[in-house]
Amino acid sequence: MHLSHLLLLIFIGIPLLEIYLLIQVGSWIGVIPTILLVIATAVVGSYLLHYQGISTLRNIQTALSQNQLPAQDLLEGLILLIGGILLLTPGFFTDLLGLSGILPWTRRYWLLLLLKQLNRWISTTLYTHELRKTETIEGKYRHEED
Repeated sequence: MHLSHLLLLIFIGIPLLEIYLLIQVGSWIGVIPTILLVIATAVVGSYLLHYQGISTLRNIQTALSQNQLPAQDLLEGLILLIGGILLLTPGFFTDLLGLSGILPWTRRYWLLLLLKQLNRWISTTLYTHELRKTETIEGKYRHEED
């Protein structure tokens, strides 16, 4: 998928989906309960983000104090940050995605997916770099006839 298609999906497709879901839920349970539900998901998500964020920060500090690189915890922190942003965005779809980034068992799924993508990107980049690398061999040339 090209970057332009992904951006189109993010900036047009997701808001349209959110509007659709808000209208559907609003027509099913009413406007005020829908608004309260959106606010409640943001509050609960903020609490979960705070709790999980502190836990991840402690893991990072522990790893650093033991002279270890906390790469996995840093990536989990990135997923937590994205999840928190999604939870604060009004809408049910972004709340579901955000919640999946905050809950530990689904966050590990996102972490594995992110690691696979990073591995693929690094492998491709290194392979492409190796193909572009050229060597010049100095020497003399002499043409001999058979």
